[in-house]
Amino acid sequence: MALLGELRKGKGGGDWSLTCSYLESILSLIKTTTVGKCQSIVVHQEVARMWESFREMTSTHNVIFESSEGDVSAHDQVLMISSPVLKAMLETSMKEGSCRRIDIKDSSSRGISLFLDLLYTSSSAIADLDYKTMLVALDLAHRWQVQHIVDMLTNSLQQEINEGSFGEIAESATLKSIEPLKKACVTFGSKNADVQSMLQKNSFPPAVAKLMGMSEAERTAATTSKRRRFSCYLTRPKPFIPVLGKPMISWVVDNLSLQADDSLIIIFNPSWMSMKNFMQEILADKDSRIRLVELPGPTRGAAETVLIGLQALPQELRTRPTLLADGDTFYTSDVVGQFRKIAATHNAVFCFHDTQPKPIYSYITMDDADNIKEVKEKVKISDWANTGCYCFRDGAELAKECEALIKRGETQLSQDQKGEFYTSGVIAAMISRGAPFKGIKLYRNDFHVLGTPTQVMATWRDFREGEARVKILNWMVEGGANPLQKHPSTAAGSFSICFESDMEGTKISIPYAGHCATTFACAVMRALQSSHRAEAFSPRIQVFRRFVTELTKGPAKIAQSNISVPQSVVDTWEAVREMTSTHNVVFQTADGEVSAHDFILVTTSPVLRAMLDSTMKEGLSKRIPVKDSSGSGVRLFVDLLYTSSTGEDPNYETMLVALDLAHRWQVNGVVSVLAGMLSEMIAVNSFCAIAEAAMLKGLEPLQRACRTFGASNAKVKTMLKKGTLPAEVRKLLGEPEASEAEPGQRKKRRTFAAR
Repeated sequence: MALLGELRKGKGGGDWSLTCSYLESILSLIKTTTVGKCQSIVVHQEVARMWESFREMTSTHNVIFESSEGDVSAHDQVLMISSPVLKAMLETSMKEGSCRRIDIKDSSSRGISLFLDLLYTSSSAIADLDYKTMLVALDLAHRWQVQHIVDMLTNSLQQEINEGSFGEIAESATLKSIEPLKKACVTFGSKNADVQSMLQKNSFPPAVAKLMGMSEAERTAATTSKRRRFSCYLTRPKPFIPVLGKPMISWVVDNLSLQADDSLIIIFNPSWMSMKNFMQEILADKDSRIRLVELPGPTRGAAETVLIGLQALPQELRTRPTLLADGDTFYTSDVVGQFRKIAATHNAVFCFHDTQPKPIYSYITMDDADNIKEVKEKVKISDWANTGCYCFRDGAELAKECEALIKRGETQLSQDQKGEFYTSGVIAAMISRGAPFKGIKLYRNDFHVLGTPTQVMATWRDFREGEARVKILNWMVEGGANPLQKHPSTAAGSFSICFESDMEGTKISIPYAGHCATTFACAVMRALQSSHRAEAFSPRIQVFRRFVTELTKGPAKIAQSNISVPQSVVDTWEAVREMTSTHNVVFQTADGEVSAHDFILVTTSPVLRAMLDSTMKEGLSKRIPVKDSSGSGVRLFVDLLYTSSTGEDPNYETMLVALDLAHRWQVNGVVSVLAGMLSEMIAVNSFCAIAEAAMLKGLEPLQRACRTFGASNAKVKTMLKKGTLPAEVRKLLGEPEASEAEPGQRKKRRTFAAR
């Protein structure tokens, strides 16, 4: 990212656009390698490590898989919880159930190991993992009905599709009826020249040919035809060309502030490059508010396109306020919200100030109240150009106006001198009949056109750099960075910003000294807004406004080492936790007994390992007395050991009991989890207990959270003045541990002397 930032600045004097594009693709790939459709849950990494250790405890394995290359082993508890087929096999009196050996000589040991790794932790350390190994694991997961492993491998295999792997992956997806993987194969195969050539040569199995839409007759013809075919292949339709890591149209959709009852209608031509597949997978499947409307073919202009889209809607949607936007232009200003404010009374056109002489847009004239008086297409009647975002208070009325324009045959010349039915023609007709239209003014940097490579490069330099920095800032704050940490007041250095064309006239400098990240961002934003070039600084103002938003989301959370694990894997861990019939260690608490598995306890805690492996009472009886602890606190501690989560709703007192146990038994991962949970439960009634525990156990992050709360809470300040807080809490808040005696009230001292 640092290298990319320097290249964007043009360091070295060269044209680095291709290199930048390459680096951006790598960053995008890194991002997408972990993205899947499996529902995930965040757990502390120590929990995942514990289950990895459990997976590797081969001495406790009691089921053997006999593969074509050797034996692979596992625990029967995990297998029976995860798979109904394996459960039935292991509980029967058949060979598998009686001898605990499962014969799968048609599978490689690497494939079986991958399947088992995913069962335990959803991850694997197998070196040089290839698609063939994944296909073996997929076959086992499908055969044994472990759907969440099928889902995981489906997501991973989608990233593995290429010319070499396509045939095997597509055949497996088809034979197993795995729809997402079939779609991914169709999308790849329909665009790849090598795959198309192999299809024509009938080089794929029948299932793959059928998946790609070839009939039996076509396959027969392909084997006998000697005609040479030539095709031209583009990579993907324009709306789905990736721009800075995601499809162009996703930038448009993601920046629309839609409400729950809004509908987003996307009108497209389905015949162009599998457009329908892209629309469904990337957009419609991810948001129920999106409706797709297919065009019968090319239209005669925007007005006809809009008419077809409106006619496809039910009446109750057609009469609602309607906003039209282009598929290659996204807005960083809230255009939906601005139109929503006036939609009951006015139509609207979004416009910007454009002083260049060439008439390449449609233009409007307005009165002093921003009411539109006239609109012209490609005729520069003023310096107010339209952005392409048009708003109408009634969609049904808009449909009638579009239909009337087309019937009248009122076309206007496009830039290539073709007659088209423009939306501006509809607006002109409505204005002539007295329909109220407002011009809503935007800065030039409030919208971004991505229609051509030149437009992308021209509008994105500042935006993409700011976007990357916002993401980095978010990552830092989420990781525990303190946005209120001040720079020393004696520190040198300052931040400067200016335009290269007028460095002296536009330069703004803000010193770092005495600022924390939050106040510094506010100071820069104020300086930019106060500048005589504020309009030109608009992109930077937007970026710093987002900086401030990230920095002021709330108190910094305690940094934790968390990872994302599929929900189904955590469900497996939870099921093992609840298998009380197999528990073999009992905690004797103040109000009852709590049980667990010894392999979990000895894997996570060196103290419990020493106790249970010794010849002491605890080791011999497998019973550990903790009469000073509540049952709820011990249960919470054990729950967190297994899954770093709990089905209960514990209060802070229960959490403090669990924290004491985790600290006593040196389970640092659980200490970290509980410290994070307690930092969010600090209130006046819990402050003393949490703060004292943080001090006595030396938990710096929790101490900082308590100190921040205590320094800003009036009731805590009052208790501090009255001296009613415990000594450790007073020390935390900067007070001496004990107040000195008043003059004349010096305590008597007993003296000792040697004889």
